[in-house]
Amino acid sequence: FDSLTPHRIAAVDRGGAELLFVHTLLQSPAAELCLGNALHAR
Repeated sequence: FDSLTPHRIAAVDRGGAELLFVHTLLQSPAAELCLGNALHAR
């Protein structure tokens, strides 16, 4: 997965779209901006 490459994904409903958004955010280094440093401190 290359986060710099645009991808088009679809969801059946709003709940699915929110799940895809959160999943994508958690995979991104930008997650630390929203969730703090604790996410990647393992």
